Amino acid sequence: GEFEYARQAMKSGVSSYILKPVNPEEFKSMMEKVIRELETERLEKELREKSRNFVKEHILLSLLNGMEPDEVRRGVDDLGDMEFIKEYQSMMLIEFDRDFFGKKDTDFSETMQKAVEVPFHYLNMNQQQCVLFFGQKQADRHKAADIQAAILNAYEEPCYVAVSGTIEHTGELAKEYEKLELLMENKFYLLE
Repeated sequence: GEFEYARQAMKSGVSSYILKPVNPEEFKSMMEKVIRELETERLEKELREKSRNFVKEHILLSLLNGMEPDEVRRGVDDLGDMEFIKEYQSMMLIEFDRDFFGKKDTDFSETMQKAVEVPFHYLNMNQQQCVLFFGQKQADRHKAADIQAAILNAYEEPCYVAVSGTIEHTGELAKEYEKLELLMENKFYLLE
């Protein structure tokens, strides 16, 4: 009778079992083994997620720097797919007057997520700039003002925020990013 029970347990993913009466040393050894297996599984999952995020960042940086979508697709064919980009229909460029990213010891993306209350993808460009990618009609002047206020409140640092127009397809990312950079270059000449 125990064999059928053990067979069903193995089908459910049980790696081993202990018979009664339980030997404390055997129980301790088994628990340590299970904890090691779970830790290994967690680390592997974390590594896969980091790899996916690295590929996403590579794709986005390539597109923002003017690389054609088909060329990017060929370059990352085995590493991941580019379907996630279709979700991004607007973006914001955030810029500081001095080095900001890397000096702050907090999770900027998490702080901004709480401030704007809509999902976005964060991409760090350099020590003074980052880009936030939003879904449909989620990036606007009101969200930009919310972000500026949140940054001022959380970090006591003023910043500039430029909002893109609607991005209809992947090939427009570089063009919209250029417009955002141009807005930033002219920020001192524009009245608020």
